[in-house]
Amino acid sequence: MKEHSNIVLPIRGNIADMGPGITHTEKVLELFLQGYTETEIVRRTGHTYASVEHYISMFSRVVVLLERGMPLPLIRQTIGCSIFKYIPHAV
Repeated sequence: MKEHSNIVLPIRGNIADMGPGITHTEKVLELFLQGYTETEIVRRTGHTYASVEHYISMFSRVVVLLERGMPLPLIRQTIGCSIFKYIPHAV
């Protein structure tokens, strides 16, 4: 695969957006942190309002729990998914 990087194979990491590149969630959160409104983020990313609101809501929960000193494994259990998805370029 490395020798033919111009060919995108339909492996799980590519299809499920789990590759090493920036994820959809990260792009939405980066725009949010840069001060873009939800409407602007929807236009720029092509995501639905529901998706954008979900990403921002989960991110906000992670931030609050981190600020309160909750350990990462407990945050993951509390929000019910991987926290790394909601912390751009994190830990």
